Amino acid sequence: TQKQIIASGSKYLKKGGVMVYSTCTLKKYENEEIVRGFLRDHSGFEIAFEKTFLPYERAGEGFYIAKIIKV
Repeated sequence: TQKQIIASGSKYLKKGGVMVYSTCTLKKYENEEIVRGFLRDHSGFEIAFEKTFLPYERAGEGFYIAKIIKV
């Protein structure tokens, strides 16, 4: 699941390390809610950047991206 993927990836980060979480969906439960849940359950991480790209804003599909840093 998305929760397992983000949690597994975070285990390999050193302090100051960056993890990018991205999906090709606009569903909040697969995007913002996954990231918020991860941050709630894993102290020592913060969001450095987060954006949802909507299909009508640019050519192509919509997607979500979050840059997460281990602090």
